[in-house]
Amino acid sequence: MSPALPQTTQVMLKVIIRYAGHDATAPYNEVHTPATIKTLPQTQLIGQLDPSSVETWGNKSAPQITSQTTTKPQLNAILSTHDFEDAARDSLSKKACPFYSSAATDLISHNSNQSFYRRIWMRPRLLQNVLTINTQATILGAPLALPVVAVPVALSRLANPAGEKGIAGACAKKSIGYCIPITASFSGEEIIASVPPSTHSSSSCMSVRTELHRSPPFDGSGILVSVPSS
Repeated sequence: MSPALPQTTQVMLKVIIRYAGHDATAPYNEVHTPATIKTLPQTQLIGQLDPSSVETWGNKSAPQITSQTTTKPQLNAILSTHDFEDAARDSLSKKACPFYSSAATDLISHNSNQSFYRRIWMRPRLLQNVLTINTQATILGAPLALPVVAVPVALSRLANPAGEKGIAGACAKKSIGYCIPITASFSGEEIIASVPPSTHSSSSCMSVRTELHRSPPFDGSGILVSVPSS
């Protein structure tokens, strides 16, 4: 492989060569949405897949991507972000785990942030009336239930097939902000369309407020904030 090729092209070629002649459905679905095929020209669509041939392809010695374990701790047993990290290491695939923990490879910003966060001490306020607490906040002009925003994480389908659509739906139900990553597994339109217009009861309807920043070559990156409608 010529070193003169762009790095992204080299990565793509390695993946194509690795799965050449094998069924690449599983690794493809880990990072792509079914709608990706709709963006291809008709000349790239070879034809319909014969379902009877899939099992034959699977018997070949294609590399398999599997999770390390299917056992997950109960959610109420996870008490801190460190517990979430430990559970993720045990349940994510060998491909997904290093991807999510790489922290821009050098870990410099990641380690610096952890170092500074450890210097923050919380001083308890004693003898305060905490009978009624309001945790609502306004971020970017949108009222949220908590001053918390789910940060963008690329290729969320590596962790779960629901990907960014699952995160957006969960945030909408709890009125938490969500920032869609540029390199999402789904397009911004798909993620926004997946958010339910209402929660479990008709009295707690949800509206979706979006800001889509379109700049080539991306189509659908932006910020998705789900807030209660008045």
